[in-house]
Amino acid sequence: RNATPSLEHENIIYPKRAQVAS
Repeated sequence: RNATPSLEHENIIYPKRAQVAS
């Protein structure tokens, strides 16, 4: 999760996708 900093940016655009990635 922390390995990808861009993931936090996606969390703002795709909050639902962030939950799946997590």
